[in-house]
Amino acid sequence: ETKKRQNLRVDLADEIAKFVRRGIAVNAGFIVGFDHDGPDIFERQRAFIERLPVPIANIGILVAPSQTPLRKRLAEEGRLIGDDRLGAGNVLTTNILPKQMTHAQLVEGTRWLLNRVYAPEAFFRRLQQFARLHPRSSKPVRRTQPSAIERRIYARLSRMGEAERKLATDVAILARQRPLLHGKLGYFLLQYCQVRYMLQSQDVWQPDLGARAEPDFLAA
Repeated sequence: ETKKRQNLRVDLADEIAKFVRRGIAVNAGFIVGFDHDGPDIFERQRAFIERLPVPIANIGILVAPSQTPLRKRLAEEGRLIGDDRLGAGNVLTTNILPKQMTHAQLVEGTRWLLNRVYAPEAFFRRLQQFARLHPRSSKPVRRTQPSAIERRIYARLSRMGEAERKLATDVAILARQRPLLHGKLGYFLLQYCQVRYMLQSQDVWQPDLGARAEPDFLAA
């Protein structure tokens, strides 16, 4: 549908694992709202992301920028809404009407997916997958103490809630076990705090919603 035919020939999870096994961290992007996406796409995306050694998953709704074939087609089909500002960066804003679900289902499904993927325990599971695949040093690695900014990140997480406090503790333990990954784990935590700030500032963060295992409310 997106003309990215190379993506049909490989298992993307296996390809990402090859990068991590060579010491390369991967940030991945995911889009929902394509014409073939129905209300089941959110659980399918969650299940796929859960397989990946990718702590930071950038999730957004499909938009149709001006001067693109997509925008031209959707305009001809009467499926454009809003204006060209596309919500000024709001992650739940789009200018398209989806084909196989309602606009409300698209927005609420994406909200559920973001809360599910960035629940502290889900984020830590992806960190563990990353650490498990990342190569180990053949030489002894000296443990380093957390930097001032890392201590601030741990403190910030600890103030967010019990689940976040456990995340900070678990990551600190993992960093002691894998000192070679100390810097990368700290950077992932910094990115996690940035994502959480964005979700909270845009009223997207609803941890109770993310605790729901199945987005059955999308069927309405």
